[in-house]
Order: sequence, then structure tokens, then C-alpha cells
Amino acid sequence: MLATLQPHLTGIVDDVQQLLLDALGLFSEIGDASEQFDRAHWDLPSISDHHQNRHFHDWTVLIELLRDAWLEMKKADPALAQRRAADWWSKPYPVFKRLALFAAGEGGVSAEQWVEWLVSDRAWWLWSLETHREVLRLLVLQGNTLTARSRNRFERAAMAGSPQDMFSSDKEPSHWEELEDGMVWLRLAKFASSGAALSQRGSRRLAALAKKWPDLQLEEDFSDEFTHWMSGTGDPGFESQMRSERAPRELDQLLVWLQIETSKDPFVTDDWSTVCREDFSLAMKALNNLASQKIWPIRRWRQALQVWSDDVFRVRSWQGASTLLTKMPATTLKEVAPSASWWFGAVSQSVVNQDQRLWRLADRFLSLEYEDGGGTDRAVGSALNHPVGQVTQGLLSHWFGSKPVDDQGLPGGLRKLFTKLLDATPVSLKHGRIFLATNVIALFRVDRAWCTNYVLPLFEWKRSNEQALAAWEGFLWSPRLYLPLFEAFKTDFLDTANHYQALGEYGRQYASILVYTALDVSGTFTKDELGAATAALPVAGLKTSAQALVNSIDGAGDKREEHWKNRIEPYWRAIWPKANELVSPLIADPLARLAIAAGEEFPDALRLIRPWLVSLRNADHCVRTLAGASLCRPYPETALELLSAIVSDQPFLPQELGNCLSEIGVAMPKLKSDPRYIRLADYLKKRQS
Repeated sequence: MLATLQPHLTGIVDDVQQLLLDALGLFSEIGDASEQFDRAHWDLPSISDHHQNRHFHDWTVLIELLRDAWLEMKKADPALAQRRAADWWSKPYPVFKRLALFAAGEGGVSAEQWVEWLVSDRAWWLWSLETHREVLRLLVLQGNTLTARSRNRFERAAMAGSPQDMFSSDKEPSHWEELEDGMVWLRLAKFASSGAALSQRGSRRLAALAKKWPDLQLEEDFSDEFTHWMSGTGDPGFESQMRSERAPRELDQLLVWLQIETSKDPFVTDDWSTVCREDFSLAMKALNNLASQKIWPIRRWRQALQVWSDDVFRVRSWQGASTLLTKMPATTLKEVAPSASWWFGAVSQSVVNQDQRLWRLADRFLSLEYEDGGGTDRAVGSALNHPVGQVTQGLLSHWFGSKPVDDQGLPGGLRKLFTKLLDATPVSLKHGRIFLATNVIALFRVDRAWCTNYVLPLFEWKRSNEQALAAWEGFLWSPRLYLPLFEAFKTDFLDTANHYQALGEYGRQYASILVYTALDVSGTFTKDELGAATAALPVAGLKTSAQALVNSIDGAGDKREEHWKNRIEPYWRAIWPKANELVSPLIADPLARLAIAAGEEFPDALRLIRPWLVSLRNADHCVRTLAGASLCRPYPETALELLSAIVSDQPFLPQELGNCLSEIGVAMPKLKSDPRYIRLADYLKKRQS
């Protein structure tokens, strides 16, 4: 696709590069990026295409787009591509160093240039874990292109070892010696593997290290070029180790085979799952036959239920499997519960009527004694992975499938099971209560009396901090504003502001919904109540609140000015805290964007939020937003005041600053003699030189 856009490649690269800078700027604000580290080498281990790039994180597509656009640029204009790679090296954040080194590996940078990159700044990037993959790939691909002078510069840096302050020094001296020697050996060995000839000194050092540490060797799969390595089904070299056994397709033979203990060797598999998928009747008949003999092969049941959780088997498997699971001994059901509860959650959506077996089987799951826990530190994560949580989700899905209406009341069987979940004695039932809290709005609307008596007490901090924290995490997992409910648990909702830190990642959800509650004009909460709750938030919570204000005005579209005057300005005057000690760059960033988002109310908005504006660590995003809003010409004085407040002497030049100053100068020439304008113009000139 990029090849068809060659005439526009420079613009594409510019746009994608700016999006990537914006993303990294946001990571920087939360401490996930700096000049020497970012999360890219974890989220995208290799700039070049590689099976280690698992694409778990959507943002990394920007890196790959930038890489692919550069490759097309190199075909169309090699000189321009070389200048772009050099520009990347000058950019903040290690991912741009990695892109530059990748470009060098593709032959897009002169050998003298990339050697200079590697040896400069105390050879920091030669040794950094952030650039590990790209440095070693570069040495393999381009090492044999070095002149003797460049080779000697590289060898001196490689044999000198890493900067003393780069890695932790808390290791035993002998251990550190082995690590340091290994890092030196790896770089020299990779360089030599390119076909390049080491100097006599380099060759002697490489041989000495190999003799000292005889286990050192280059990996055939190049895993030594990665700081972390994942291996699994489908990866090169993995399938060749696997051995698969075929399950019998005749019932008599299959009954015998299913009773044989399965192999514990991770590289030995069988195709029982295929039988369950391709011959459902045979698999069900076999399990039913064994059950009549009181034989319950646990692993085979797990595999079957995992297959039958698929859409095509849900209705078909319900009749037979639910009957057998209801009869299964409790100890066995507990063993298969992780798979069985997942299957239950899937098939319950397909059970149309209020089948009594659904209630009985759910009751069996809820009555089992489970080990506490669920695999994560947070309540919702634990509940999602716990049988009780999965069964509760299944019951809720079944109920929602019946399309309940307001004040209809819960079905008797379902109400009984949900009430059972509220028994605090079995610890494992807390995983079900999480999902009652998540769906509290629906429960409140359909059966208000029961919900008020049984579910709302879960949210009361004065009853139990632990239980309330779990309930609020469940609700905030997917929060919605329903004012009758908020009226019912108003005190506990407001009190949650005092527990912001305990909420962890869900604190941001709370801060956002607190803003939307405050912007509502129904009168459910007083201004004093909302002001006290907002003032109780820490700086991180106020940052989220400010971003929620930006989102609300952006959502108003062409009515943004009206939204500012009727909602946000009254909120700001009556509810937003006034304490000067809360002023922070973290809050200033979204507030600056809030003023910009106010459109024609930009001057009024800036006057209100001006006391909260300070120099930003990364002003690029705000400056670009200001330029894109086309506010500099109609409101030059206000735009200059904003720029003066957020731009100081940041090491990285905010994009679009020159355009903003130019438009301000055209709109009101006398501002060019304003000290604020002069300072910003001098800063721009200095950074561009």
C-alpha cells in the first residue's frame, strides 16, 4: 500500500512520526518514557519484522508504519531516507534510536555515521538494553562494510565495556565479571559473524573470552539478540519438537484409551480435542459411558468442555454435559471447574428458558470449596479468572438474554443464587459479588428493593474497606451514570474520593465519572458535596478530571462554546479546587487543552485556568493542538499567553511552535516586540540552529 503513495511519503512519515511522538509524550507524562528508556522494546522487541513481535499492544503499529514508510522512501530517494534516519537519531526516546539503527542495518546510513552513533555518549547505545536487538542486527548485517579506522573505533568501545552507571552494581563481583565479559564477547562475536575481520587485538580478546567462558556461543535462532524471548506453538523450531498421538475413532477402543493416564511431556500431544470437535456424538457417548461406570477422566473432561464452549457446540452440548456435570462427584467437579465454569458461562447465553438444571448446576459450582485467589492483584482480574466469577457472569448473561424490564423483579431461582453470593462466609463467593457490583445498575432498575437491601451495602466503606474496595472496582470496571442509583448510594460514592489511591487503575474511572456527575444539572448532588469530593482527589486524580472535562467539551461538537458557558465554567467556579499547592505540570497539560477546546470561548477559558498553567515537560502535544485549532490569528494575545505559560526551555522543540508565532505576528504585529514573543522566538531560533 505504501508503495502506491510514494509521492506523499514525506508527508506520511512526518504524520506518523508526530503521532508516535505524541504517544511517547503521553507515556512520558505517566513515567513510562524518557530520553533513556521507553516501553517500545518490550511491546515491539524488534524493529525489523520478527515472530517475537506479538502485537499485544496496538500503539506499536505506529512504529511499524514508520519503518515501512522509510523503506519505501529509501527506494524512492536514498539521500532523503539517510537524512531522515539521522533526524531519528537526534530525537528523544530510545525507539527513535532503534529506528535509526534499523535504517543503518538496511544500508541507509554510512558506516562512519553509525559507528559514530555507537561510540558517542560513552557508547551508551552500544550497551543499552533498549537498543540491544538493533545494535546486534546492525553488527551482523553491516559489520563487514567498516573501514579499518571505523572498525578500530568500534572495537575500542566494545572492549572497554559498558558505562559504569548503566547497570545495577549490587551483584557479586564474580557474577558481574561473567555478565560484563559475556556482553563484550557477544558484540565482538556478532561483528565477526558478519564476515568482518577483527584486528589482532580484537581477535585475541574474543579468543580469550571464549576460553575463559567456554559455554559462550551464538544462538542459531538469534535469541541472543533479544532481551526477552517468547516461544510457543507456531514459532520456528517449536513444532519440530512436538509429537502427536491419534485417539481411536471406535467407541470400544476409545473408552480404553480415555482411561490411560495422559503424558506429562509438554511436547507430546494427542487429538482428543479434534475428536470432540469433529465427532461430537462419539466424544459425548464415550464420556457418558465412562460416567455410568463412575469413571471421570479429568483432563479429558477439561479438553472437551473447552472445545464445546465454542458457539457451534453450545446448544448441542448443554443437554448431555449439564446432566453429567450435575452428577459428577464434587471433588472431580472442583478439578474440572476452571474449564467447566468457562463452558457454563458460554452455554448459559444459549439456554432460552429458565431451565432448572441451570440453577442446579450453578448452585453446585457456587457450593464448592475453592482455593482463594484468582491470578491477579486486582479484584476484577481475579473474578474474571475464578470459577465463581465465570458462573456469575454466565447467570447474568442468561438473565440479560431474557430482556428484563424495569421493576420486573428477579426470577426466583436467580434471586436465590445471587443472594447466596452475598454470604460472606465462603471467601470464594467474593468473586461473584464483583459482577453483581459491575451490574448494579441493571439489578437496581429491575429489582430495586432486593438490590437496595443486598447489593448496595457492598459499597459501604464503613462496613468493610476490603469489600467496598472490591465492589467499587467492580462498578468502575465499566461505570455508567444512572442518577437514581447515585442518589441511593450517594454517601459512599462521595466517600470513594478518600480512597482514590486504593482503587489503583480504577481511580481514573472514578475521577472521570465524578466529573460527569458534577456536570449534570439534575440536583442529585450539591455543589459543596461535589467540591469536597473533588478536592479530596490527589494530583493524579485531578489530571484525570481535567482530561474528562476536555473529553466532555470535545463531545459537544459544534456546541462546545455553549457547553463551556453552561456546564464547564459553572463547574470550574463552584467545584474545581482552588488550592495553589495542587498546581502541577500533570494537570496543566489537559487544562491547556481544555482552554483550546473551548473554541470561541478560548480567551475566557484561559483567564479562568491561567493560574493552573506552568511549563510542561513536553509541550509538543499542546502546541500542536493549538496550531490545529486555528486560534492564533483570531486570538493572538491569548495564544501568546498560553504559549508563554507552557513553553520554557524544554530540551525538545515543540512541533508547530514556529507556525503559531508566525500567525500571532501576522495577526498583531506589535506583539513581536512583546518580551514573551521575543523569548519564544529566541528559544525557537536556538533549538533550530
